[in-house]
Amino acid sequence: MRTDWFETRMGVLAADADRYRVLDAGSAVAGFEAMLSPDGRYASIGATLLDLRTGKLTPDRTGGYPLAFAPNGERLVYAEDDTTFTPPNSYGTPYVGVYDRKLGADVLRVRVGTAWIPPGRTAALSPDGGELALQVRDEVWLTRVADAGADRVAEPYRKLPLAGGRLAGAGSWSPDGGSVAVLDRSTCDDCPVPSFRRTWTLALRSTVDGSPVAGAAFPPLPSRTFVQLLGWRSAEEAVALVGVPGPAAVDRPDDHDVAWEPYHEPGTEAVELVALRRGALAPEVLFRTPEGITELSVAADLAIDGAVRESGRPDYGPLPFWALAAGFVLVVLVALPVLGWLRRWRGRRRRPSPRAPR
Repeated sequence: MRTDWFETRMGVLAADADRYRVLDAGSAVAGFEAMLSPDGRYASIGATLLDLRTGKLTPDRTGGYPLAFAPNGERLVYAEDDTTFTPPNSYGTPYVGVYDRKLGADVLRVRVGTAWIPPGRTAALSPDGGELALQVRDEVWLTRVADAGADRVAEPYRKLPLAGGRLAGAGSWSPDGGSVAVLDRSTCDDCPVPSFRRTWTLALRSTVDGSPVAGAAFPPLPSRTFVQLLGWRSAEEAVALVGVPGPAAVDRPDDHDVAWEPYHEPGTEAVELVALRRGALAPEVLFRTPEGITELSVAADLAIDGAVRESGRPDYGPLPFWALAAGFVLVVLVALPVLGWLRRWRGRRRRPSPRAPR
């Protein structure tokens, strides 16, 4: 989407051909309140789950807004809509649930209470969909689906302190499920955007005791507004979306219960898809959006496989019925006066001309 406030439509581009679809997403923000499943088949927009292959809708799936798909796409994490509001801009999320597509029901609910769970980067499901990592303010809560009771509620079995960092996004669980990725926040010296001195660095934390996982460091991401980890190509390489700030962007401290609209963070002017390899000095940029496109969702499986290409000219497919009907009415309105004029003109030509008297 190209604007933050006035654009309610969302474009979806096919991976293998220049096929485009336009969805009416309302106020949902792509990549945050609207996201694609890892295989690109489903779009979760607010409380609606859309099958892009068949067009089938699962309306009012659970309420709330989506947070993350499981790596296999079968389960979806969502946050219940906030029910409390304290001026000037403070929210609370009653609970976060895990919805199973095949069962058509929740398999886990985690009580949150007074904290607010913002969309876009705060939840991740393990590779088998059996464990949830959820950022609640300055902690990551780890909860097992197997621990849920008859009411589907379970308490976290571990809480990892973040110390000012963030959960890395929907792809945060390592391929073996033994650790979760977090983003450590620091300040850069030679920053690409001098006014935006924030630096993110990816790190792995053990789910057993929260300790750092040994290994070569991932490359830092200086002057980047946000990071959404999509998934892993191997234990040594991850793929992520990162926000690029404009030259006048100003870094702000995190306030976990305040929404800076839009959720991509103020000052973002573009988004990059990058590969992060252990031991590399800098991330590899796989593609970058044009300036002004700051909200998007990428199917994780395609990003992991490297299915990145230049798009061609849009092919919008057949016109919708309302457009065909409007076109027909327009043609009729134009054609009737033209036909009437032609009849009158032909009638005048067929009349015999009067003869002059002798």
